[in-house]
Amino acid sequence: MTPEQEKEMQAHVQAIAAILYQNTPSEQLTSLEGIEIAVRQQILEHVSPEIGSFYPHSYGHRSRTPQASAKQHRTAPPHAKASAEAQSSPL
Repeated sequence: MTPEQEKEMQAHVQAIAAILYQNTPSEQLTSLEGIEIAVRQQILEHVSPEIGSFYPHSYGHRSRTPQASAKQHRTAPPHAKASAEAQSSPL
């Protein structure tokens, strides 16, 4: 990831955090446990599905940077490729 992309991503993450905070009931923000539950719920409900939705469609996609592709191939466990192929193949 380039420094510019990291900076852009950080700005988006901060914007997402602000939106999620504004939409969290104040009674959930009174304890560490409440905050943790609220954050997990918000991430599972709103963030994870959006982030995860691109992965099966872009696995091995040509728009990846050469550095990202090389890093993925070096760090992926052997079962990751088979798992991704199974997800992208029609049943």
